[in-house]
Amino acid sequence: MAVNVLPEEQEEVAKIGEEEPQTLKARDLFDPSTTGRVIVLWILTPSISAVASYLLFAFVPLSPA
Repeated sequence: MAVNVLPEEQEEVAKIGEEEPQTLKARDLFDPSTTGRVIVLWILTPSISAVASYLLFAFVPLSPA
């Protein structure tokens, strides 16, 4: 029995939970609210990081006084 040999005839794998490409509409592929969330998080995440870093270094003594 050879392990690395594929059978000549293979059954086609059934699609699970996928829509057929013919049934997809353009509005199914693009969601403006998702784009808006990505842009807001793209701006908000580094802004929060910068403010948190400033507050940390401004109010937490890092060297023994």
